[in-house]
Amino acid sequence: MDVKAARKARITVSELLDRYLHEYAPKRLELGKLRPRTIDGYTRQIEGNLRPALGRMIVEDVQSTHVEKMVRDLRPVMRNRVLALTSKIFRLAEDWKLRPQHTNPVRGVERATERERLRTFGPDELSALGKALSSMTDANPWAILAIRLAALTGLRIGEVQSIRWDNLDMKTGRLELPDTKTGARTHTLPAAALGLLADAPNVGPFPVAGKTDRKPLDYRAIGRVFAKACEVAGIEGARLHDLRRTAMTSAARRGASVPLLQDLLGHKTSTMALRYVKMAGDEADQLREAIGAETAALLNVGKGQDAEIFSLSQRPGSS
Repeated sequence: MDVKAARKARITVSELLDRYLHEYAPKRLELGKLRPRTIDGYTRQIEGNLRPALGRMIVEDVQSTHVEKMVRDLRPVMRNRVLALTSKIFRLAEDWKLRPQHTNPVRGVERATERERLRTFGPDELSALGKALSSMTDANPWAILAIRLAALTGLRIGEVQSIRWDNLDMKTGRLELPDTKTGARTHTLPAAALGLLADAPNVGPFPVAGKTDRKPLDYRAIGRVFAKACEVAGIEGARLHDLRRTAMTSAARRGASVPLLQDLLGHKTSTMALRYVKMAGDEADQLREAIGAETAALLNVGKGQDAEIFSLSQRPGSS
């Protein structure tokens, strides 16, 4: 290896991260392979985890022990996300000849088991949350609008943030979402959501207005108001995404079919739709009970007249 190549190979992880953020990610964005929100998430992981832990190290010196130490105290979901991003960046380092092939330091670092989250809001909790939001007169009004819209529509918070006035027809309630997690789609807003939007001041291109016209209100700002509202309402263990789960579970309880739920969710597969049907379990239990009662009446069972048909001595296994 000549001097120039050797110098290139000894770059720091911080320099590698800069190359990813300022060269690789923008190109992927241009090709439609990455979305702005995804890059924002990656940037937070890089600045919050990778750079502080690994930034000063030479790229080729990073070992799995360093990666394990970086993610050791992270919660399961965040641990797995940071590991996935770190693995991707070090695969690129191999492609860019910054460390030998097949030496990815994430290899061998164990992923965490993620528990399926089934948290939804009960009627009392939704009522308490609504009262809390109404009482928070000093909170950011656009954050409150975003929370209410998420609860009413079942949209992801990122989709609520990205609503633009010019993509919304207030007369028909049709909302064009050109850049969702599963691509472009059309969503129809309920009258209550349209009422909130009609009352919202138009101060820029986004109903959920940010500090400038270039971006809507930041996710973290919405999250802070949501956390405070939950505290005021006495609600524990809730996250913003639970508003979407609540809306979709409510749809399942109203008899929405799996294909219809899939359409409401904006998903390409039925996996999540089936999960929401499963989450509406109390309704399924009631349906089973009703079917059992109807069949029992037809079979003329459960009225006591056959109670003595099987005596103890007649049961299987009895002598």
